[in-house]
Amino acid sequence: AVLENDIPVYGGEQYRPRVTTQDAARAFVEGLEAPQETVEHQIFNVGDNDLNYQIKEVGRIVEENVEGAEVRFVKHKEDERTYRVSFDKINHILGWETEYDIADGVEEIKEWMMEEDVTDYERDNFRNSEYPYM
Repeated sequence: AVLENDIPVYGGEQYRPRVTTQDAARAFVEGLEAPQETVEHQIFNVGDNDLNYQIKEVGRIVEENVEGAEVRFVKHKEDERTYRVSFDKINHILGWETEYDIADGVEEIKEWMMEEDVTDYERDNFRNSEYPYM
């Protein structure tokens, strides 16, 4: 979106929960600082129910926050996975809530790309895994 003004969205109906790295890090710290009897043997999904987005919604949010960028829907989707996650447990047991939303994350990435003069987002050091369908 930032470099090419293009936001390809494959399919778009699939759900993906989103959380910023700042919120995730804060959740880890709060979990470590919580009373042991509260968190012992517990597993928590880190996020917020309001941050379960369909991929097409993520594309629209990026489009709204990157000037000149446009969503391009691609009917052929190769990744059928969908995840809609409940974050009730972390919210109720730890009273934890997110502080940032997806637009905050888009703005952070956009600013970083401009500050660091990122021009080749496909370099290996920007990927955490290889996907055969990309």
